Amino acid sequence: MAAKNSLVGRIFTRLIVIESLPSRREPCGTMSGWSRCICSCGTVFETRNQHLKNGHTKSCRCLCREMAKKANTTHGHCSNGTQTRTHSIWNAMKQRCGNSTISAWSRYGGKGIKVCERWMEYKNFLEDMGECPLGQTIDRIDNSKGYSPENCRWATRKEQARNTSRNRIATINGITACLPELCERFAMSISMVRQRIYTLGWSLEKAILTPKRSCKEVNAKLK
Repeated sequence: MAAKNSLVGRIFTRLIVIESLPSRREPCGTMSGWSRCICSCGTVFETRNQHLKNGHTKSCRCLCREMAKKANTTHGHCSNGTQTRTHSIWNAMKQRCGNSTISAWSRYGGKGIKVCERWMEYKNFLEDMGECPLGQTIDRIDNSKGYSPENCRWATRKEQARNTSRNRIATINGITACLPELCERFAMSISMVRQRIYTLGWSLEKAILTPKRSCKEVNAKLK
């Protein structure tokens, strides 16, 4: 016959109590009841009765593993420790803005660059940005501001390199861009434009809009 406080036969989530064990003395000096259980996965193990009653122990830990796996594969972007490129970019973005132990933090989190509250959850980031296109990465449109839907885009490395605080941004004939992009838009050589600005002292607008032959004429006059 089972003891008065025996839990034999009772079911606790995935566990069935199969044997009542002698009470054991805890480190604090009190005595606690123990039981031997069998999990739905077939594992047999021992646990405290109190943990069964208060719901602390629901399985042999197989339930915890399943829940963790499900949480990591909710979007199909992180499974068995492997991340997709989009998930890796999201994770790296959070790290450089919030982890002061990495070297990149001094250029991001250390300068006040933050990730918006919405993007702290990957599903929101994915919903706003979509999958990262091949050959691109995340870029902040305004480098003085943080990571948010209104200030970020997917961009190529070339586009990112142009969008830095070192590049000069100007507006020529209604087109606002950095110097390399303006040269491309107006079919001008960047070396020629720089020569006109820094050697001849021309304004940026004049250097961009003056036909190429005029530079040769000016150079000829200087000789």
